[in-house]
Amino acid sequence: RFKGGVMYGEAQSLSFSEKSGFEADEISGDVKVGNGKTIIEDLCIRDSRSTLTLPLFMMSYENSKAFRYFTEKVRIDAEINHSKLSLETLAYFIPQLADKDITLSVSGNLGGTVSDFAVNDVRFTTDGSDLTGIVNGSIRGIPDIKNASFDTDIEGLRFTTSGINTFIGIVAGKQIPQLDNIGKGIRFSLDAHAYGRTDRLNISTDLKSAKGSVNARLLVENLMSGDVPLKLSGKAATNDLDLNSIIADVPVGPVTMKTDIHATLGEEPHFTIDTLSVSRISFNGYDYSGIKATGGLYKGVASAIISVNDPGLNLLVKGNLSTSRKSNRKLNVNGNVAYADLHALNFDKRGKSEVSFGLNADVRSSQEGTMNGGIELSDIRMENDEGKYHIDIISLSPHVSNGTHKLRLRSDFADAFYKGSAPVTDFIRDIVNITAKEQIPSLFKDPS
Repeated sequence: RFKGGVMYGEAQSLSFSEKSGFEADEISGDVKVGNGKTIIEDLCIRDSRSTLTLPLFMMSYENSKAFRYFTEKVRIDAEINHSKLSLETLAYFIPQLADKDITLSVSGNLGGTVSDFAVNDVRFTTDGSDLTGIVNGSIRGIPDIKNASFDTDIEGLRFTTSGINTFIGIVAGKQIPQLDNIGKGIRFSLDAHAYGRTDRLNISTDLKSAKGSVNARLLVENLMSGDVPLKLSGKAATNDLDLNSIIADVPVGPVTMKTDIHATLGEEPHFTIDTLSVSRISFNGYDYSGIKATGGLYKGVASAIISVNDPGLNLLVKGNLSTSRKSNRKLNVNGNVAYADLHALNFDKRGKSEVSFGLNADVRSSQEGTMNGGIELSDIRMENDEGKYHIDIISLSPHVSNGTHKLRLRSDFADAFYKGSAPVTDFIRDIVNITAKEQIPSLFKDPS
């Protein structure tokens, strides 16, 4: 039927091909065509992988030649209802999605050309990987994904780590084994906002679960820039994040902290932590507070300054460690434990047990397996229910060369020298058992 320049009809089985290679096997619906628009009600589009059901679909264009340049010249407005969309279908317009065997169940609204479109309340669920959420936003620049710009919100993204791992396995070709040990049985919820270009993307995230929350505000640079190192900068914080429940075998309970970080990830990564402030961290049944730290990693050298101003512990420690595999390694640590209440910290259950001491360590090792240096505890002061004790110094001087292990111990209560083929750590454990546990019981849970 033709009336007023508009043709009315019913499409029962149409098909078309686009220059990208996309082929629609079947299109059906009630059609109105004319005056630069194609309006289809109750539209069904099916290709070999996807089935889209749209109560309303409209294409606006200048003329029929626009379909040869579908991604730029044809505007689409659509309402999507209970549809299946494969990433392999989208790969015709976003080549980076090729060979990603993921199918989404979707519903919502979208409008614009393929190269410049917006989505509104698009709800999705990934088949087989337990991910679900709502997306609002816009993307410009497709199919040139490297130069595309985003302004996108993801609301209420619910997932489990096993579901994420399944998703990663499909996208990346293999799963991350360690991820299976994180967050078992915990369901997470994520709200996120991303805006900017793919080479300079601003991301805000809020992750929540029954075991605490994490939020971050990050600038991600060079995300898809090939050989250029990925850069991250921004802020992150946790609130009562129970690491012991989320990560297997991590003996740390709820953590509340905030930090600023800058990182460059490449062949030789480096990062800086401007400020790390911990207002609560639970360890060994005690909630520590007043912890601050700064540090970083640069040219293979990790450095840190840590201070603790807690009712049960007061300390300041500075140190650096060379981590490069291409050169000799060096460890240097110095600091002072001004006060430690071992009873309050649950390291000594017997009663009053307080200690203070200075620390200085300088240890070097080579690629050939040699090691030398010194570790020194000085001005050690202890007090328990039985009295006060003082030790001027405990000094350990290790040396390893040609498979021979040497260690000299100097202190107020022992002076010894060891030489043998066993590791130095074995000797230290034996020395601790026969000396320090006898002379300094307040340092140990059980003097026996």
